[in-house]
Amino acid sequence: SDDMVRFNMVRLVAMTHHHATDQRLVPVEFNKTAAGNYQLELNENVNVLIPGYYWIFGLDQAGVPSSGYQIQVKVTAPLVQSPATTDTNVNYAYYEGVWDALPDFSELTPVTVGTQADFSLNNRQRNSGYGFVFTGSINIPANGPYTFYLASDDGSRLSINGQVVVNHDFTHRFELEKTGAIYLAAGQHDIKLEYFENSEEDGLLLSWSSPGVAKQ
Repeated sequence: SDDMVRFNMVRLVAMTHHHATDQRLVPVEFNKTAAGNYQLELNENVNVLIPGYYWIFGLDQAGVPSSGYQIQVKVTAPLVQSPATTDTNVNYAYYEGVWDALPDFSELTPVTVGTQADFSLNNRQRNSGYGFVFTGSINIPANGPYTFYLASDDGSRLSINGQVVVNHDFTHRFELEKTGAIYLAAGQHDIKLEYFENSEEDGLLLSWSSPGVAKQ
């Protein structure tokens, strides 16, 4: 048929007179490649398009479905995604000063700059009155929503592709944690983590999670 305007998948069930928790309707993204020909792209999230048998239907503008075609969805890769990782070298700029909130680091001159393997504070030269700006790239394993968790003593701010994802500014204790969510496509993305320590204890911890991947 040359008049399909959308496609849906309906999961088959093997029960009657009962609520089927596996029953679901999953819309399918598609591109029309020629008259009567369509290229379908299945949902990559195994928690949405769970393995099993489905009917797949095309629908026209009036919502009239085509004949159903049965397909089997299999998982050929591990259900748990590989973790998001940063490049081996994270750039850092180290500053010294006493602040109650994150300063505009672009207007300050760093004491030292360099690279390191992660977002650790090991290259600080004192335990209070200092700040860092970490920059690098993060490798995202699969398209989807990602949640980031930021705990720090004192203030911190996480940006991805220039967009602030978690703002955890001002002076506070390390137990306080803030979160933010962002949809990311698979591949590399710019990441920046700003941090300052006013006085006393210092600490910085960045964690993440995504559907099917526990916080880590």
